[in-house]
Parts: sequence; structure tokens; C-alpha cells
Amino acid sequence: MRINITLFLILLGALSVNAQIDFKTVDIKTYDFYQKAQWDSLISIGKEAKKQDVDYYYLNYRMGVAYFYKNMFYSASYYFEKAMKQNIGSRNDSVFNKYLYLSYIYTLRYGNAMTVPIDSTNTSLRKKLTRSSIYAYGGAGSVIPIDNKKLQKKGNVDLSFTHYQQGNTIWGIAAHHQLYPWLSLDISYTNIQFSDVAAVDTDDSLTIRTSTISQQNISLIPEFRINEKWQIRLAFAYSFNSGTPYVLSTYSPYGPYLFEAKDYNEENYLLGANVYRQFRNFKLGLEMGISNYSHTNQTQFGLNLTYYPFSNLNLYSYTSASVKFEENKSNFIIHQDLGFKVMPKLWMEIGGTFGELKNYNVFNLGYGYNTTDHIKMLLNAKLIYLFNSNIEFFIEGHYYKRNGMIYNFYPDKASNRSKLNYNYWSVSGGLIWKF
Repeated sequence: MRINITLFLILLGALSVNAQIDFKTVDIKTYDFYQKAQWDSLISIGKEAKKQDVDYYYLNYRMGVAYFYKNMFYSASYYFEKAMKQNIGSRNDSVFNKYLYLSYIYTLRYGNAMTVPIDSTNTSLRKKLTRSSIYAYGGAGSVIPIDNKKLQKKGNVDLSFTHYQQGNTIWGIAAHHQLYPWLSLDISYTNIQFSDVAAVDTDDSLTIRTSTISQQNISLIPEFRINEKWQIRLAFAYSFNSGTPYVLSTYSPYGPYLFEAKDYNEENYLLGANVYRQFRNFKLGLEMGISNYSHTNQTQFGLNLTYYPFSNLNLYSYTSASVKFEENKSNFIIHQDLGFKVMPKLWMEIGGTFGELKNYNVFNLGYGYNTTDHIKMLLNAKLIYLFNSNIEFFIEGHYYKRNGMIYNFYPDKASNRSKLNYNYWSVSGGLIWKF
């Protein structure tokens, strides 16, 4: 028993000594970890030093560098700012300025970055403020095969008319440019070809016709940085739609029905705005938008949150919740994306959107997407490969749960509607060139 008590007292004493950490120990150990690039160990002892009120310039400098190389740039800038207040001379340190400058750039705080003095050895860093990029992308989608029995009438229906989307192809080009620290501009053009199916079932036959509808989208998205906390992003988009879809023009139980291709032309607009408030490692936004897709007027309001857990840019989350008002109805829509680094040059994003997505104002993506179908669920996954500092490749897949309309006509009572549920997939990809 006496031996156990002795061991306990020794252990307690060791813990007590370990709990008390002095300036000399902190300085020696953090400098050693700094020289060996052992960032986790440096951060660990730095946190312990803070608990003991050990706080000085070189400790904050080393903590900032450690967080920088951990890609935790919000935390890095926090410690660099503390160090800068403790030693005004750091403003003349080109290495210190480079770390602080890049921490601001990587967290999109361009106004703060402009205040950091950059000497002749780091002048190339200024180009990161006005860097431009070009996006080129394309892809296609298709319905997962539908059994024709779903298109046929049931019961005492005299005639059944069905419409759904069979496939699409998409290609586009977009450009981004940071004109000034307070203003960036995105412009894009997208061309989508929808392959639509219309089917009519009568007592005599099941007639299926396929047509193509073209949609061209042009968008302009400026973003203004009022200061380091507030930003406003506006969206102006216009789409041109044309085609010759098959429609049921006339129907009578006592005479022939008329099922024919008709010219279709429609122009739509979309106006949107996002107001953002930047906090340390998350950004909260208020979004709003109006459009006139499908000859109806839509108004949309919502909130969105971009969050970097632990201030680490290797993991991020984007959440959006909005309400869409259309034809005296309201629909709640929620969207969630999660992005993370898989390998040093490979990133992945996964997410989903849930709700009534017909005529949903996705202006934050750069273009408005108009479909006659009701989309109840959309799942997405994206892989991004960083080929080098100037070129990125990406491939993205989508899976949809959709439904089209089935219109049933009866010889002796009023017509009604039912749903045609089906699944849909699409794949797109492209590259981003930064210069």
C-alpha cells in the first residue's frame, strides 16, 4: 500500500509540474517544433501556453505559421494579427507579410490584403488580387428507362396524355475576373438542349413523339465588397427558349383528338441578390430572387451559410434554406453541400437539394435552369483535380427524383391529373484555367 501511495504522489507531482509551463520551456519547444515543421506539436504546446497566460510575439508568429501550413488560414491570420500588435517591426518582415497577405487572400479578405506592405521580393503576390479564370464545361443526362405501361391509360379513361423529359445535353463557358479588391465580375453563356417526350394513349393506339427544346442562358454576376464584413452579390440572367414540342391541341369524346407539334418561343428573366455578412470562419447570407419562368412569376427568399469548421479550408459546408412563392403557392427548399480534400490534389463535393425545384431560382450558379418537370430531390457529387496552380479539372454527377404530368380524359366526367414518377441522371465535366 505504501508503494502505491508513493507512486501516486510521484505521478501527481509530475502532472502538477507538467500543468505549469513557463516562458523558457514554451520558447525552446515551440522554436524546436517550428524548425522541424512539427505543426501539430507546436499548436498543442501553444494552446497550453495560452492557458498559463504565456503570450508573446514569437509564440504568436510561430502559431500563425503552424496554422498556415495546416491550411487553417482564419486561425493563421488571427495569430499573425496578434503578433503584429505586439511588435510593430513585423511590418518590415517580408516573410511575415507574405504569410499574413496570403492568409487574407485565401479567406477572400482582399481589402485587408491591400493593407499588407509587399516589398520587391513579393511583388508577384499582388497578382493574386486580380487573378482571372475561364470555365469550360459540358455534359449530358438521360432518364432511367420508363416502362411504356406507365404511359398507357387505365380504367375507363378515354384518352391519356403524358409529358416528361427524356434527356438533355449542356455546354457552356464562363469567365471570372477580380477587377478591383472591392469588385469581381462573373459572366457566362450556357446552351441546353432538352429532349422531351409526349405520349397519347387511346382505344386505338399508343402514340409517342420526341421533340427538342433549346434553352440559351446569359448571365452577369457582379460582387461588391463594401468592407471586410459585408458583401453584395447581384445576378442578372436572361434565357431564350425555342422548339416544336408535341401538345394535345383539342379533345372531344365525340370526335378526333388533335396531337401535333407547335412552335414554342419564350424569353425569361431572372434577377437575384445575395447580401453576405462575414464572420471569422463562416459567412451568413440573405438571398432573394424573382423570375418569370413558364409564364408564371416566382419570388424567392432564403438564408445561406458557408462554414469552415475549425477554420480549416480543407473542409467546408454550404447550407441554403429558401421559400419559393409561385401561383399563390409556397414551397420550402433546402440545399446542402459538403466539400473536403481527399488527397493533396483531389477534392470532393457532395450534396443534395430537396423540395419543389420547378422554376427554382439557382442564380448563385451563374444561370437559371428552367424545366417543365417537377423535381423533388436532387443528389450531386463532384470531383475536382488540381492539375497545377493554373488548371483544374472537374467531373460532376447528378441524380434526380422527378415526376411529370399525366392528363386523363373521360367520356362522361371531368378530366383529372396524376403523376408519372421517374428517375434521371446526368454527368458533366470541364476545366478551369486560372491566369
